[in-house]
Amino acid sequence: MKKNCLHCGQIFLAKRRSAKFCSGRCRSSAGTRRAAMPSVIRSKASIDALLNVLPAPVDPDTVDPRAIFAEIASDPTASPSARIQAAKALQATQKAPSAGFDVNARAAQILAAGRRLN
Repeated sequence: MKKNCLHCGQIFLAKRRSAKFCSGRCRSSAGTRRAAMPSVIRSKASIDALLNVLPAPVDPDTVDPRAIFAEIASDPTASPSARIQAAKALQATQKAPSAGFDVNARAAQILAAGRRLN
């Protein structure tokens, strides 16, 4: 009986109906990966509960990307690289960028000040 390996996705000829992996190596790797997951995520009930908590889909026409970029750029808990990228994206979305404006300098100012963008 031909089956797909749950770890690597390769099609293999299963010797038993209950076989899930093409080799011992894939079975072991899948077990290691599963053990590394937080226990909350491992159970199907937890996954179903997480899916019920997810927010409803958002209409892309009603979302203001500038507001999202500004929020990320001013969030002191966000990683510095995310804040810099958000500041650069915010600058790119402006209608008429000012001449001589250095995006990296502005991003450094935002990170140093830890404040919201204007």
